[in-house]
Order: sequence, then structure tokens, then C-alpha cells
Amino acid sequence: MEEQLRADARATELPSKVNSRAFWKGISKDGCNNATGYANKVGDALGAEEMCHIWKNQYSEVYNMIDDERPEQVFLSKMNDSAT
Repeated sequence: MEEQLRADARATELPSKVNSRAFWKGISKDGCNNATGYANKVGDALGAEEMCHIWKNQYSEVYNMIDDERPEQVFLSKMNDSAT
């Protein structure tokens, strides 16, 4: 609750601040240093492993929409050529 009140007070300050640096300095002092830039939930998936499975399934569906074996054959051929 305290954090919400502090955030609301900062939000009302923004239009009145001429110096945006002072605004962001205040935000930093309020404890935003502990925030992370990484999501830990996407849809119903919680955690890195579940999110990885969601994206794996998404791309698997997208890339398997067209049944064409040529790209796979080209890939395998290039892999064989690079191994020698």
C-alpha cells in the first residue's frame, strides 16, 4: 500500500517537474533499484522453463504450417558439408 501511495505521488509530480532528471532520481530513490527487467510469467506459464515451452510450441506450430521437406534437406546437406 505504501509503495502504491508513493508511486501515485510521483505520478502527480511529473507534469509539474521542469527537470525530468530530478523526477527519475526520485523514482530511483523510491526503491526501483530492486526491480528486474525480466518477466517471470507469460499467460499461464510461470517460470523460465514453462515460458520456454510456450515459445517452443508457438514456433513449432509456425514453422510446421507448410509441409515442405526441401529446407530440411538443404539444412542437413549443409550440416554434412560443414562436418567434413
